Amino acid sequence: MRILMVDDHTLFREALIAAVLDPEFESPSVISAGSLEDAERVMALEGGFDLVLLDLELGSGVEPGVGESRDLPSPDRSGLEILGLSAERFPATPVVVVSGSDSGHDVREAWRRGARAYLPKTVSAHEMRHALRTVLGGARYLPPGLVGYVEASGTSGPGSAGTDHAYEVTGRQREVLGLMARGWSNKEIARELDLTEGTVKIHVHDVLQRLECRNRTEAAVQARRLGLIPGS
Repeated sequence: MRILMVDDHTLFREALIAAVLDPEFESPSVISAGSLEDAERVMALEGGFDLVLLDLELGSGVEPGVGESRDLPSPDRSGLEILGLSAERFPATPVVVVSGSDSGHDVREAWRRGARAYLPKTVSAHEMRHALRTVLGGARYLPPGLVGYVEASGTSGPGSAGTDHAYEVTGRQREVLGLMARGWSNKEIARELDLTEGTVKIHVHDVLQRLECRNRTEAAVQARRLGLIPGS
């Protein structure tokens, strides 16, 4: 798996690399870019990536010294350009925005331009990995606290169907959901889908978090309400 990481803060890049190098992500190769110009150059030379992790607030790539300050560029002139560039050149490559901003404007604009996830830099490593699993599985992800920004505006990305919303789940998660709703145990689901029981547990955990439910019964009710699985 090839990952392009676009962020101009060295310490945060290192923290992100540590997150994506978690054993559950198979042999990732991470290439870093610290500025808009670096990212454009890497994308031109290296070709397509399996995933892009992007900070909206990119500067020159040079970090200020102690006691110095810098003027952050508007996201409209930096990170969002990478979103557009990636969508144009590599439409199949998912872009995950990891930003210091959690403003409604930035979330809506990134979502509209096709970001597959939007994560404030305050999210935990656990939620980061959950979001990356969701995106690599083919769905989109927003933390619960940001969902309202997108739902209120009806925003969707380029090529998104009207049903593509913050509660979308992957095809495999939908299968697990359907069997959960029938009352099947993790062991039975694993046998039916030819998965390990540990993998099923991960899918169940992700589904509960994705649908903001406390247990399997709530998840089944929510999934039917959202049309993710057939009604009874």
